[in-house]
Amino acid sequence: MSDDQLNYDPDVPASSPTENSGPVQEPTLEPEEFTITDEELKTYLSAIEEQQKSRTECNPDSEGLGAIPAGPCLIGCVDEVNGKSAEEIPAFVPTRHELIQLVKYWIKEVLDLDFWWFLSQTTGSTEIRVRPFAIRRINRIADAVGDDQVRKAVRDVTDEYAQKASRDEWIVFQYGTAEEEAFYHDDDNLDNRNGFVKAGVAGELASKVVDRIFREGTPEQQEDLLKAELRRYSCILRRYWPGGHFIQLFGIDFPCEVKPLVLKTGVDDPAPDPDRNTFFKLSVQQGKSILAALDEVARKGEDALKALVQGKRLKPSKAS
Repeated sequence: MSDDQLNYDPDVPASSPTENSGPVQEPTLEPEEFTITDEELKTYLSAIEEQQKSRTECNPDSEGLGAIPAGPCLIGCVDEVNGKSAEEIPAFVPTRHELIQLVKYWIKEVLDLDFWWFLSQTTGSTEIRVRPFAIRRINRIADAVGDDQVRKAVRDVTDEYAQKASRDEWIVFQYGTAEEEAFYHDDDNLDNRNGFVKAGVAGELASKVVDRIFREGTPEQQEDLLKAELRRYSCILRRYWPGGHFIQLFGIDFPCEVKPLVLKTGVDDPAPDPDRNTFFKLSVQQGKSILAALDEVARKGEDALKALVQGKRLKPSKAS
């Protein structure tokens, strides 16, 4: 299973002067001359090469991801990729369940790196080693247990990650086109104080991305985005929910108190009994109508969302 198939389409403190010590004099440091003979350099590089070779032999997924010598230093020492922690243990064979947990661990690492790259446009010697190593591990597990189980694990972790990530940035990251991403990172949209995108840019662009997907995206893209947005509302509403029966929209659980809002969009009630859980079978178009109704409630503020699931009436505003 390729990367693309995974749908992603990483001093000694100075002494403090006393009150009577007078002005601090800056020390004059003479540069220390460092020399190394050709033979010493050859020996050093040979040792590094042997070290990296032995690490690769203990884990084939580390190939090409070793540390790089830079003078007397090594750049890119990542223990879990090219160090002792990357060593495979033949005496212990993981179960199928354990392998799926490893997929979830490594895909979380990939998402962390990819989303951070999207937000900051920065990377480093650790990140450029961890990501390919993680993909190789996932692919090896897919070869062992099959693509279907791995794809499900990737989907589950991605869905969970989407709920914890900042909503607007995630939508641009996950669903934006190359042109939309380029606009997001345009110099005019960056805050010179921290190098990140200015407040408000992500929200405005995310709204355009959502409109585009719902207007001209493939049925699969529309349903995927719809479920992501509904899942986010489910997480928010269930925080305020005192408990009780539930309804399901696209397999996502909502407090039963949301049912009247769903029915107001013109959806038929498959289970009129209020003491039963309700499992709605919906089209994408019906789902978009429900999402629009939830958006309308959310625009009124957090109290409106709480009232939706706690059966409380909002006090009329002074303006009304």
